[in-house]
Amino acid sequence: PGSEEAALFERFSCIIEGSAGEYETIVFDTAPTAQTLRLLSLPELMTAWITGLIGRRKKLNVLSRMWRNVAGAAAGDDTRGNDPVLAILEQRQGRFQRARQVLTDPNKTAFMFVVTPERLPIAETERAVAMLEKYGIPVGAVFVNRVLPSGVAGEFLDRRRAQETEYLGQIEQVLGSYPLYRIPLMDRDVVGVDALSQLSVTRWRD
Repeated sequence: PGSEEAALFERFSCIIEGSAGEYETIVFDTAPTAQTLRLLSLPELMTAWITGLIGRRKKLNVLSRMWRNVAGAAAGDDTRGNDPVLAILEQRQGRFQRARQVLTDPNKTAFMFVVTPERLPIAETERAVAMLEKYGIPVGAVFVNRVLPSGVAGEFLDRRRAQETEYLGQIEQVLGSYPLYRIPLMDRDVVGVDALSQLSVTRWRD
């Protein structure tokens, strides 16, 4: 358990470290919220895990040297030099620590949430924001997606809009401390440059 997230975070950290100065901005379009939160909590967990492994590896090396001092020639010739396993562990520890520094620096990193004005997505986003605050990862903005445009009408849409208005008020209440943007519901999928050029994002709250 956790091996997939660990591998993803390893790659994630390598991209951050290896792309320094090469790009102005790196965008990670992440998986659904639960998996993303597990991924972003890994700097804390992986650092603790790696630190424990390094401590045990160093203890093993000390015991190995003590055994060689006692056993002498019977222990064999230790010509390995520096411990390659320890070197890899310390390299990964440093990489995870640097990734953690980048993730928690509001001048370098911001996490953007996209939420639809519905009950479950709002509750999920509220929990996710609290989790990111716990780990010190800055939230840059919240985008409220698929908001019904004002120009459409009809009994069904009027009922949906009345419900949506309640949820928009709830979003403003629980997430209003962050910049809020509205993205209207389009009449087709937003695919390609032309569709993107027609998409309007409205600043709702600073």
